[in-house]
Amino acid sequence: MVKSLHVEILDDDYPEGPEEFSVAILKVELQERGYDFTIKENGLQIDQPPEVGNTSVVRIIIMKNDNAEGIIEFDPKYTTFKVEEDVRAIAIPVVRLHGTYGLVTADFVSQSSSALPGGVSYMLHGSSVTFQHGQNLSFINVSIIDGSESEFEEPFEILLTGATGGAILGRHLVSRITIAKSDSPFGTIRFLNQSKISVPNPNSTMILSLVLERTGKLLGEIQISRETLYTVLEGTVGSRI
Repeated sequence: MVKSLHVEILDDDYPEGPEEFSVAILKVELQERGYDFTIKENGLQIDQPPEVGNTSVVRIIIMKNDNAEGIIEFDPKYTTFKVEEDVRAIAIPVVRLHGTYGLVTADFVSQSSSALPGGVSYMLHGSSVTFQHGQNLSFINVSIIDGSESEFEEPFEILLTGATGGAILGRHLVSRITIAKSDSPFGTIRFLNQSKISVPNPNSTMILSLVLERTGKLLGEIQISRETLYTVLEGTVGSRI
């Protein structure tokens, strides 16, 4: 009355979404001999051959497996890098490894001991990055604020904190960005005198005072190198004093 049909499902290491196939009964035959299906009595067929029943198709679905939704992490080439303040904006690549099945997202936050978020030093756009079905690359967009203040290097970090949609997080979960030193935190040196000063040719030693000004930030002790150029008829020569 009952027989079993065995179907072997092969296991592999490839991330895959749901896969389905069907097993259908196409034909049945009676294997024994000696039956004559043409004989009838009173208009009725005495022997009847086997027939395919109503439920002749079985649909089998192999569920998604082997992290089909993927593993999300930062592109290893962008786990540490430096940008200039005037770059204005950066896009940090986030990759989806192995599977790309379905819509998934990854949440992120930032942290820093010196760079200030929220439009002071930098600004994150959003708090999650989205991957559509079949997509394996997305970006976290960050605006770098170009201020007029003199600043040392300002490092900050972006951390991937969680994933949704069945995806999981990988190994590279932190991207460290350094905003380079900007706007001369040690100050700017310039002459206060006119750029061209005319004096008479003296008969004796003359002392000419040139005034230097240090503007902006006044951090640290600095040393200034001086060079004097003499202009003569034949051209210009220089000597360090």
